[in-house]
Amino acid sequence: MRKLLLLTLAVIISFSSTLIINGKGGAAANTFPDVSSIYANEVQFLIDRNVVTGYPDNTFRPDVEVTRGQAAAFISRALELDGEMRSTSFPDVLLTYQFSGYIESAVEKGIITGYPDGTFRPDVKVTRAEMAILLSRAFDWGENPDFTLKFTDVSLDTKAYESINQIASARVSTGYPDRTFRPNNPLKRIEFALFVARSMNEEFRPTIESIIASYYKEAVVINAPEGLNVRPEPSTRLAPIGKLPNGTAVKVFKIVAGNWAEIDYKGKIAYVHKDFLSTNQLAGKRIVIDPGHGGKDGGASANGIVEKNLVLDVSLILRDKLNATGATVIMTRSTDVFVELTDRAKIANDANANAFISIHANAAGETAHGLETFWNKRHESEESKLLAETIQKHLVETLKFRDRGAKERDLSVIRNTTMPSVLVELGFITNTAEAERMKQQSFKEDAATAILTGILEFYANK
Repeated sequence: MRKLLLLTLAVIISFSSTLIINGKGGAAANTFPDVSSIYANEVQFLIDRNVVTGYPDNTFRPDVEVTRGQAAAFISRALELDGEMRSTSFPDVLLTYQFSGYIESAVEKGIITGYPDGTFRPDVKVTRAEMAILLSRAFDWGENPDFTLKFTDVSLDTKAYESINQIASARVSTGYPDRTFRPNNPLKRIEFALFVARSMNEEFRPTIESIIASYYKEAVVINAPEGLNVRPEPSTRLAPIGKLPNGTAVKVFKIVAGNWAEIDYKGKIAYVHKDFLSTNQLAGKRIVIDPGHGGKDGGASANGIVEKNLVLDVSLILRDKLNATGATVIMTRSTDVFVELTDRAKIANDANANAFISIHANAAGETAHGLETFWNKRHESEESKLLAETIQKHLVETLKFRDRGAKERDLSVIRNTTMPSVLVELGFITNTAEAERMKQQSFKEDAATAILTGILEFYANK
């Protein structure tokens, strides 16, 4: 079989729940309020075998860190070693210490050792690197030469380099969202519980295919004008922990529980509904943004707004949002300069752009109001029409202005550009109510986000 090398790959293990190892008993995993349903099977598996149990207050206490004494007990129980309290070879582990038997059994099996000064130090916290060493000694995972994971913070001189490679290749631990293993981090109890369950039962390990599929992909929030709820687990059972605005770029690690995307949210694992995400279709696309007017040509002016300034502000925000998706953005102007109409089209054509977006604001009588987006039939007429319709739809949904429609119009910049091209009118600066909205920074952000979302939907549907 061809060797599969996944460089700097990390698959997510979310540690929002935990287990304790210093006690006996047997409550079902899903009865603990601080245990996510994601880990119910692994937790129940360990409980059924008296490897773990809960605290008296019916919790698992997710963030409690594992000590050396607890680690010895955990592994010894998993291997069904003798846990009867007895004398040990360590002066700091007395016969009466609750884990004395487990420690001595683990030492006899060569799983854990003491310090050079002859002590065991049972209360010292275990690191993730030490966890890899212990598990690689305790369990025989076999060889898996066709699968390799590499972590950005694990090198040849890293403590436990070989053990970390073994635990990763065995698919017992596959790292963090940022492609690190974090070998020096203290080991959380839920981590140890999951790793032991996977060591004991291969059915709990992620498949190679799922690991490959879960290498994160860029996606963007779409069709969520009120924002997309972010949840702590892949269900609506718990309250949202935040919201992602339309157009937000996110890192998606994998799809779980059918319709939920596991994402990176402020450095932690969270979940959003996948139907409101568009995978990044813009990477490598050349998008030209054309802020109308500029320099000596101010465009329309009314109610304290000068068109050239408004559309430049929106265009610069859109530029940054497009850059975040991996698109290559070309601006016909990024400052207050005058650019001829023919030069605007030439910039797009010379760049062999994939799309051209010209941004303007309307002007007419006081009562005229609403949004409209224009396209031209001369070049790429069907795609230009579709692009105009999708951008128009999202502008209306987001800004809540009147929908004046997507219309065919003979305008120079969209007539002379040879790629899908549209001209957006952001509303009427001559309308007092719309002008007041346009003065707000939130309007500019929302307008840019709506245009971005329209572009994303356009490419998603191609």
